[in-house]
Amino acid sequence: MAIGLVLAMLAMSSPAVAERPAPKPPSRSMLLAGTLAAGGVVAAISLGDLSVRTGSTPLGVAALGVLIVAPSAGHLYAGATDHAIITSLGRAASFGLILVAASESDRSRDLAEVGQMVGAYGFLGVIVYNIVDAPFAARRFNRRARAAASTVSPTLIPVVGGTAPGLSLRGVF
Repeated sequence: MAIGLVLAMLAMSSPAVAERPAPKPPSRSMLLAGTLAAGGVVAAISLGDLSVRTGSTPLGVAALGVLIVAPSAGHLYAGATDHAIITSLGRAASFGLILVAASESDRSRDLAEVGQMVGAYGFLGVIVYNIVDAPFAARRFNRRARAAASTVSPTLIPVVGGTAPGLSLRGVF
């Protein structure tokens, strides 16, 4: 009996029976995701600084556009497109609140100041969220990819005297 078990194990490990290794699932770097989010903010600030130094309004508008969209680059890289769109819209809405509150300053100064503060804190809060959450978005992507790459399937196992039904587990663990 023991010899039969050893022979079956040797037969299973032979190249003719052994399956190819499971392909490595795609992965995203947590460091790169965080760097893309923070780098977008740095790029926007640099562009804004250049706008101020040169007095160029188009550069200032471009800097604002980059500041609204670029912090979401880490989420886009990590495959969290929904987070990227929602947070970009959140920054755009916060900036819109700042503009509306500033235009109402002649009617109610206190209300305008509150609106500007809420808009500014919302704008900055969403930027901080993007920078902090981008690495975790990459981690969530990696977990989903690993889970999708693991499979259990029926197979025939060689045994002494023929084959027997069994299960094959493939994946990255």
